[in-house]
Amino acid sequence: MKRFAAVLFFFIAFLYNGYARADAAAAVVLEAQTGRVLYAVNETQTLPMASTTKIMTALVALENADLSDIVTTGDNAYGVPGTSIYLQKGEQLTLEQMLYGLMLASGNDAAVAIAEHVGGSVSGFCDMMNARARQIGCENTHFVTPHGLPAQQHYTTAYDLALIAREAMKNADFRRIVSTQHATIPWHGHDYDRVLTNKNRLLSAYPGALGIKTGYTRAAGRCLAFAAERDGMTLIGTVLACPDWFTQAAALLDQTFDRYEMYQAMAENETVAQLPVLDGVIDWVGVTLRQPLSGPVAKGTIPSVRLTLPESLQAGFGTQEAIGVAELIDGDATIATALLYPAQSVGERTFLTGLGQAVQDWLVLGE
Repeated sequence: MKRFAAVLFFFIAFLYNGYARADAAAAVVLEAQTGRVLYAVNETQTLPMASTTKIMTALVALENADLSDIVTTGDNAYGVPGTSIYLQKGEQLTLEQMLYGLMLASGNDAAVAIAEHVGGSVSGFCDMMNARARQIGCENTHFVTPHGLPAQQHYTTAYDLALIAREAMKNADFRRIVSTQHATIPWHGHDYDRVLTNKNRLLSAYPGALGIKTGYTRAAGRCLAFAAERDGMTLIGTVLACPDWFTQAAALLDQTFDRYEMYQAMAENETVAQLPVLDGVIDWVGVTLRQPLSGPVAKGTIPSVRLTLPESLQAGFGTQEAIGVAELIDGDATIATALLYPAQSVGERTFLTGLGQAVQDWLVLGE
């Protein structure tokens, strides 16, 4: 009831372009499959991001090490300020256990231990983080720590952080970890284990929530990367410097789910066209796609489809090379694309294949 009242007030007091205006320095909501931005405020403003930094820390670790790796707590990881899982010098945990400590309890000590294990040093690991950010398409992000404590030249934007979160959510191990509400990992020197509770309250309060990560420092304010799924559509959002982070995130999710839906124009393996084949053993070949052509559109909208294909194909082709592209278009925006492929291989017609076909045709006519 309290959550309903808070969201209702949010709607009434701050209506803006059909959305309740986010009480945040910057915010973004995008659709996970296509990356289409569905809501944005100050999305390219550079800001500190506190412990949402750890999304990239976890992603780089998962892509460059094994979950079963043994991570040893070094001198630099012991006693890092801020949130901690209280690692002792020399304490060893698997990388998977460290990642639970990183993403659920937001352990800054775990961040340094992971960085040194994967990158050889904190600075080396941050170089890996920055390189990965560039690969993802982040244009206004720079990392100098793996945990997000205040530091010069450590910043991102709401949009870049959403891109990082989207990329991370493609990793099954990352999704599993950040959607976990409680985990138990060993605690060396104690008669009991560490019991970790996820700081992201949306996991228990918002239907369909999938994660992702909270962050707070006095300099950055309250920062949150979040995700949820409803009716076949997954949304990923970020809010930076947002005092009422969970209520704001829930309101943005609700409003985006209310306004948008996934539209599927073509199904996986659907034959969408026929092309003539020159000098082939058959004269026509089907054209198909290997993934659905779908994307988010405002409810009630019917987008158009554009196929880009050659006029014909020269025989002697297989099915592995794309021959065109299908685009899903909403207004002036291309919101989704899918490569197009021949439905079957077609060999070249030779004298023998032509003779064989002529004989076959004669036999059929003679029946």
